[in-house]
Amino acid sequence: MRESYKSIKEGRSPDYKLSKADIQRLENAGFEWNFSKKVPFDERLKDLMAFKAEFGHCNVSAHRSRNNNHYSLGRWCSNMRESYKSIKEGRSPALKLSKANTKRLENAGFEWRFK
Repeated sequence: MRESYKSIKEGRSPDYKLSKADIQRLENAGFEWNFSKKVPFDERLKDLMAFKAEFGHCNVSAHRSRNNNHYSLGRWCSNMRESYKSIKEGRSPALKLSKANTKRLENAGFEWRFK
């Protein structure tokens, strides 16, 4: 639905035809067209600390499974590792990761290499 809506808004032909009535019904039902919401670093760090309190480590899996209720946090951790790696290799990271936030993650017990 989101991809079709985006195509319509950009003047492209959508894969799935959405009528104005369909769009209105979805909006009336509370459907959000912009699904990706940026969560502030501090909020994610708090989520990571809650995970650590429950499981004793910061190694959150980024793989989808029936048992993984922490997929979003796992993706964030993976993105942090990728940004850190990019910075270390002298490349521009996809997500900004300050030295201060790098230190905060390290102080929390975050591991930059996760297998």
